[in-house]
Parts: sequence; structure tokens; C-alpha cells
Amino acid sequence: MAEPYLLINLASIRHNAELLKSKANNNCELIGVIKADAYGHGALEVCQATDSINIFAVARLSEGVALKLAGVEKSILIFSGVNTHDDLMTAIKFGLIVTIHSESQIELLQELPSESNLHCWVKFDSGMHRLGLHSDELDRALSILSSLHNVKIDGIFSHYSSADNDLERSRLQLNNFDDLVCNRTINTSITNSAGLLQGYFREQSYARVGLSLYGISPFSNKNSSDLGLITSQSLIAFVTSVRRHKKGEPVGYDGVWVSDRDTNLAVVGIGYADGYPRSAKSGTPVLINGVEYPLVGRVSMDLVSIDVGNDSDVKVGDKVTLWGGGLPVEHIAKCADVIPYELLTGVSKRVRRYYSDNLK
Repeated sequence: MAEPYLLINLASIRHNAELLKSKANNNCELIGVIKADAYGHGALEVCQATDSINIFAVARLSEGVALKLAGVEKSILIFSGVNTHDDLMTAIKFGLIVTIHSESQIELLQELPSESNLHCWVKFDSGMHRLGLHSDELDRALSILSSLHNVKIDGIFSHYSSADNDLERSRLQLNNFDDLVCNRTINTSITNSAGLLQGYFREQSYARVGLSLYGISPFSNKNSSDLGLITSQSLIAFVTSVRRHKKGEPVGYDGVWVSDRDTNLAVVGIGYADGYPRSAKSGTPVLINGVEYPLVGRVSMDLVSIDVGNDSDVKVGDKVTLWGGGLPVEHIAKCADVIPYELLTGVSKRVRRYYSDNLK
């Protein structure tokens, strides 16, 4: 059936991982961020395809459990940590690494059965003020955790709030983090994709890479190709209908676009129920047979309309690229007033996923 699908290139992800590793110093390893099903790419498939990364991170316990049940042997860090005894025991059962970002979590670990064995990272709030221990809480936390024979502290990490667009604030956070860890013999991590590509990571043990792993630029003024990254997915749909449209007539819900000439409209079988953003404006480009055409009218649940003009040879069944394959997802995100993360994670489950393993 000619229904929308997402084509994911695992070789591109491997390329990006190797490029990112080359940006780090020899002592800095990568943690691959695969939360939200690896930003829509398939967490299991990314784990299995990426040999140069041995530690991955997800947001929630259930994500980590699913990967372990699927046979993933690599280390999995749970960013949110756990907040109940049952969840803590589940993390131990599956050998998952938990984040400690609050004093209540420290109290929970003190109740661990003596035969347990748990690894954790401690999160420091360097300035994002979302999750993490304050500097006056950290020493106490490390002291308590270090006293527990069944708990191993793997490292201390923090999180940038504006690494993609605010260098001054990021440097302030980095200085706060460095001041905290400079005299400690422990693994450290604050660097994300933007920090790594900007070069401000200093002597850290790990860089956590998410968006860049999938070949997307974290910067508003640069595309993936500018950074040597290769985009790892393309969203594809098909032309459902080609019909004449008269000058002065609107198209779609609310009639927000009116044609200024007689033209042909290609109706494409994809919409916001598939994850194509409803906020995409008239003029947002798509590719049909390698030619760029503008979207017109509102994006509906299952369909979009494309102005293909009077001289095109577009026909029913032709393949349409919504992003990828020469049409950067970063550009489509700008046209829709969203960030690339929203597009990648928003592709719905009714869109089939296919995988390739060859760089073109």
C-alpha cells in the first residue's frame, strides 16, 4: 500500500557517532541519548547498530526495561532516576543505572537490601534549575552514597540550558560544574551535542549526544551538512490525487490559502495524525520527483495539498519527501515554528519504519 513511511539509515548514525567521537578528546567517551525511542529512530535498532557507544541513556525506567528485555547488554542510564522502592528494585533487577537528583532518592537508596548492587550517576544543578542537587547538598549526598557498600557512584553530571544559543550562560554553567568537580576523582559529564560541537567541554569523561547522533544540527544557523553530520531519516508519502484548481479559489480547512492563478494541486496522503506538523505554513517545501514544490492551505489530519503548477508531470502514486533526502528537517521545523526534536519524536506509530544500512 502507498502509505507514509519513515526511512532510517543506521549507517548514518554510525557515521555521526564516529564524527562526534573525533570531536571529543581521547579520554572523553560518548553516552548516546536514545530516549523517546531514539528520537523516533528506534531505540533497540540504534543500540544494536552503534558499536562505538557503550553507554546509552533514556528518560524513563520503562524505556530501559524494554531494552534489557530485548537483549541489550550495553549500559543504560535512566535520566529521571526512580522514586519508589518497587522501581528501584526493578532497576537493580535489570542492571540499569539510575540518576540521583534529589534528597528523597538518597533516602530511598539507604533502604536497599544488603545483597543489592546498584550503579548511579549524581546530578548537579549547575544553572538550569530543573533537576539536580544544589552545591550545598552535593557533598552530603556523595558522603552518604559512598558509605553504602551496595551503591557504586559512576559519576557526576549536569545539564546545559542553552548550549545551542547562549555561550555566555553555558560557560557560566561549565565554570560552576568545574568548580564543583575539579578536586574529585570521579567521572564527569555536562557536555551535550551543542557543547561538543562548539568545543566547550574541557576535560570531561563523557559527552551526552542526542540530536547530533541522528544527524541534526543543534544550532539554528547551521544545517547538518555544515557540521559534517548525515541526516539519518526521511519522511516519505505518496500523491493521492492531482486535480485542477481555479484562480481565486481556496483550498483546505478555513480557506487560508487562495490561488492567484489556475494551477494543479497534488493531494498527498500524510497529515498531522502521522506527525507532519499542523503548524506548517503555506510555502513549506516538499520534494516530488526531485523538484521542490510548496505546501498550500492547512495541514489536515491525513492529507496535505501541494501546488505543483501547470507544467509539472506529477501524477498519482509519485513519492513525496516531506523531510530528508535533500530537504533538511531543520528547515521544515523553521517553516512550522517548531524545533527539530518535535518533528523527529512526533512521527506517529501508524507511519511504518524501514531501515537501511548503507551510506549513499
